[in-house]
Amino acid sequence: MDPLPHEDQTVFKEALRYTQKQTGFNIRLIEKDYYCSVILSQLYAESPEIFFKGGTLLNKVHVGFYRLSEDLDFTISVSHEAKRSERSKKAAPFKQFIEALSKKIAGVQVVRPLTGSNGSVQYNAEVKYISVLTGLEDRILFEIGLREEVTDRDHVGKAATLVVDPYSDSPLLPFIEVRCLSLREAFSEKIRAALARQKVAIRDVYDVWHAVEKGIVNPEDKELPKLVAKKMTIPEPLEIRIGADRKAEFKAQIETQLRSVLRDVDFRAFDFEKGWTQLERVAGMVKPYLGE
Repeated sequence: MDPLPHEDQTVFKEALRYTQKQTGFNIRLIEKDYYCSVILSQLYAESPEIFFKGGTLLNKVHVGFYRLSEDLDFTISVSHEAKRSERSKKAAPFKQFIEALSKKIAGVQVVRPLTGSNGSVQYNAEVKYISVLTGLEDRILFEIGLREEVTDRDHVGKAATLVVDPYSDSPLLPFIEVRCLSLREAFSEKIRAALARQKVAIRDVYDVWHAVEKGIVNPEDKELPKLVAKKMTIPEPLEIRIGADRKAEFKAQIETQLRSVLRDVDFRAFDFEKGWTQLERVAGMVKPYLGE
């Protein structure tokens, strides 16, 4: 196999610094995005039955790089009534992939092997690499859900990599074909998370606000609230939580959890109050489909 770009540390450093200067993103997260791409490339070369999802999917496939992410989220399409043994069997190929990752990608080591929890409904793993910039280790978290069936199982996207070659000004890695959630389904899960996730994450509100502001998602799309409602009932019913206490929890994370993943200009442009109003409106559209 040909050497990967990061194996030439001199050129890789130049590429990271050049990309940081061109884009304004946090250079540590630019490096992490590169490693996420390398992992995705290896994973989908083996074509497992797994779908890319979450904020990293939105950045790398559907929307473009408007914020950077720090983890990789996936889902395996499975009936919510599936037995634990079936879920475990479906997760096995990915478990084997993680175990072998250190042999596939130079400089990447497995910190925590893929481990199931909650009756094999969720699997988590963690890998690390040494930053070429700081000499310190950085980590990428993996989460795989086996809770529900994917709506559009035929969707394939092309994942981009942010870092570019300073000499050719072209991406350091080619586009990667990935099985993934469609834009509508990915955002329905974002909305579900913003409305009902037990542990709040300000990025969920930001992602919804950004999508509406940029016209990426049509707030009048009548199919979207239906899909959100469906996802809020499987595998068990979730409650819409849109009160003042939850709003305060989100707001408290703006500086600590959001600033580092955004460019300064995008951070300053974020209108939390408008984003919250948009979320309240979406919640109102979802409630009738939940019988509220």
